[in-house]
Order: sequence, then structure tokens, then C-alpha cells
Amino acid sequence: AFALITVTIYLFSQSRTVKPAVFYLSNVQALLNARSGVWKALEMMNDTIGLDTLPGVDANDSTFGQDMFELTEEEFAAVNGQLVPNGGPVEIELFESDSFGSCEVSLQSSGIARELISVGDFRDQLQKVWGVLGGRLFSSPDTTLYLEFATEPTGGNFGGEFKSIANTGSLEANRFARAVRKNELSQVISHYQQELMSDDTLIRDMPRTVHYNDELGEIPDVVNGPLFIDGQMSDIVWRERRRVAVLGDLQFTGTSLIENVEFIVSNETKLFDQAEFRNVAIFSQEKVTIGNDVKFNGNIISLGNVLVYNDARIEDNSIVVCKSKGAKNKKNVIYSVDFSERAFFDGTLISLGSQYSLKTGPDVMVQGLIWAEGYVCHQGVFRGVMKARSLADCMAEQPVTPAASSGGAQGTKTRPGARPAIPPPPNVLLGTIEPAMNVSEYYFPFFIGDLCIMRWEESMGADDPGGEYEYEQEKRRLR
Repeated sequence: AFALITVTIYLFSQSRTVKPAVFYLSNVQALLNARSGVWKALEMMNDTIGLDTLPGVDANDSTFGQDMFELTEEEFAAVNGQLVPNGGPVEIELFESDSFGSCEVSLQSSGIARELISVGDFRDQLQKVWGVLGGRLFSSPDTTLYLEFATEPTGGNFGGEFKSIANTGSLEANRFARAVRKNELSQVISHYQQELMSDDTLIRDMPRTVHYNDELGEIPDVVNGPLFIDGQMSDIVWRERRRVAVLGDLQFTGTSLIENVEFIVSNETKLFDQAEFRNVAIFSQEKVTIGNDVKFNGNIISLGNVLVYNDARIEDNSIVVCKSKGAKNKKNVIYSVDFSERAFFDGTLISLGSQYSLKTGPDVMVQGLIWAEGYVCHQGVFRGVMKARSLADCMAEQPVTPAASSGGAQGTKTRPGARPAIPPPPNVLLGTIEPAMNVSEYYFPFFIGDLCIMRWEESMGADDPGGEYEYEQEKRRLR
């Protein structure tokens, strides 16, 4: 009896020791499955070959074609194992055997942010990993300027290397030509516009003005008219994870701190005075104006022009997307994005849809990535990598010569006996372009370039001291 009691006590003590270890190992395996699911899903999305969407179809079957064209996008993705934004989860096959566990991955979309959410499963233990998607810059380390016109930049101070992407037959030029997936950006814009239309009414309310913090709770999710946040009488502090649609102008004045709020604006957006914005997202159907010592961090999508001036700062790897047509008259050119009067920008700037994309003043500092579909007049200091059609001299009476818009603007060859091609205009640099040592820290949104993971976060067990990892830190740890 004594021996039986001794053996029982020993086995019981061993089981108390082994169970936590087994539980911990199960959590680790579930986490590894979740991590693998993110990378496998990213590989699927970057696969240019695509999947066979009609496997095993029998044309002699009486039901052939019955519901082939009736599937929704989500149903089609579920049938074919594809990921669609805000669709259902897709099971990712990691191993040939189920004994090592499994994972499911879904793709969530919110504005210009998309993230892969992977849930790893092993022996009833679940772990979750989030991977925020971005676009990778295809650039050599020393290249700072890509232009569609082949002429070398003249004037100013140019550092780094220049590459021409005028040759449409080259591999690099073709990659740049296909880099912007405008259909995906259009889906984002359409989603915002549909939300504004669904909330629209025939009769607008009077402007809603907020002077004090206790009035912030009275702001509805849909403001049926202009919204003015005025911090001149009392400092405004608004920290809230919330989406607010404004059916009119949105304006901030005075001293205010706004954090984690998303604004969808049907008219103009105006940010003035000592307003500070942290992790704020703005979609504006009309012009965005940022001035007078404003500090902004977050994302902006504007369908109108963007004006940043008078010591305003867009900081901390922000993303600004401008999809505006710009304007030109006999006297001057209005650029879609205009930085002036000691403005500062740090992040990724994208200007699409306009022949005149970007203008920077002589006292402006910009660092990060610039993707300009049209001409850029750069007079300030830029550190990073810039892609543009051409560098224009906006100080001249005609910033862009007529040859720039002609068929022979890029120096293409002509048929024998035909009129010689018009040579491309010079690329005029009025400011400074320099390499940035930390250019690898900047990313495009998911609709430009090759998809990659730009930020990484994961849930861990109670024994884990962290829980949130930046992508580069996580990559170094896994090596």
C-alpha cells in the first residue's frame, strides 16, 4: 500500500509538471501555424500565375453553366480558395498531414489599410497574427530618381543615381507601368462614396460647432452638414476609435488633439492653427488644406487638391494619396499637391490623375517616397526615392513645354522619311534631391508595387512579455 501511494504521488507530480509544458508547446505550434499562414497567403496574393478557376468542369453535364455567373465575389473566392477584402476566412494548407495543425486566413480592408489575419490551430489552442500589407519599392539602394523622360536632370543639387523608364520595352519600365493597380484604389474610393451617398439627405443642417470637450459625445456618426471643431476657447482633446461621416466641410481651428478618429468628408477638409492629429484617417471628396503649425500623422485620401503651408507638418511615415485633375490656365499652373512656406512631409506621397502632380517651395523639406503620375516642380529638399513623369521648371512662364504632351516627347524613333520626333524637354531640378539612409522604412499602400508585410502584430500566451512586433524586428528574430 505504501508503494502504491508513493507511485501515485510521483505520477501526479509529474503530470502537474508535464501539462503546462505540453500546453505551452501547443501554443507555440499554433503560433507558428498562424505565422506561416500569413506568409503563405502573401505568396498566394503575389502569385501572378493565378489559380485554375474551372477545375474538373464537365461540359456534358446537364447542370453545366447553371450558376457559373451567379456567384458573388465572396462565394467565388470561397469555392476557389481565394482571399477577397472583408470576405470569409480561407483555410491554408500548411502540411501534408493534419497532425501538425492548421490555420485560416482572412483579408480585412479599411480605407487604404489592408491586413491579413491568420488564426493558427493546434490541439485546441488558437493563436492569431496580424500582418498589415504595404507595397514594396522596386529600387536599387542608390537610385533616388525615376523619370519617364530620358534626359539627365540639370541644375540644382542632385545626389544618388538617375534612371530613365522611358524605354517601354525594358523590364523595369514595364514594372513601373503596371505598378499602380488603379482598380483596387477605385474600390476604396467607391466604398467611401457609397457610404456618403447612403447617408446623404436632401436638406442639410446648420453647421455643428464644438467649443468644449463635453460636446464631443454629442457628435453623431453622420453629421448632416458642416462640422467645425473650434479649440480657441478651450483645448479640445478627442481620443476615440470611431468613424464620423461629415456631409459638408470639416474644419479644425484653435488648439486641439485628435487621435484614432476616421473622417469621411463630402466637401472640403481644413486643418488650421495648433491642431495635432495622431493616427487619423481622412477621406475628402474635395480639397484638403493643412496650415498654420498643424501636426498630422495618419492617412489622407483626397479627390481634390492638397495644400500644405505655413509650418504645417505631416509626420511619422504618413501616407497621402491625391487623385485630382489639377488645373492650368493662361497665367499659371495649379499643381495637385502644393507644399510651401516651410512645410514638412515625412512619409509616402502619391499624386495620380493630374498632368501637374507636385510642387514644393524652396523652404520645404520632404523625405520618404514620391509617386507622381505627372510633372514635379521641386525647389526644396527631398530625401528618398521619387518617381515622376518629368522635372518641370515652374519658375518659367511655361513650366512644361508643348513637346511634353506630344507623341514624340520621350524621344521615340520615327519611320524613314517621317518628320523627326520632337526631343523630350529637359528635366529641370531647382532644389535638392539626396538619398535617404532609412528609405527601406517607407512603404507604398497595398495598391502600388509588390505586396509585402509592413507591420506585424501577434497574440501570445500569458508568459510572453511582448505581443507586438515591428516587421523588421520580427524578421531579424526569425533568422
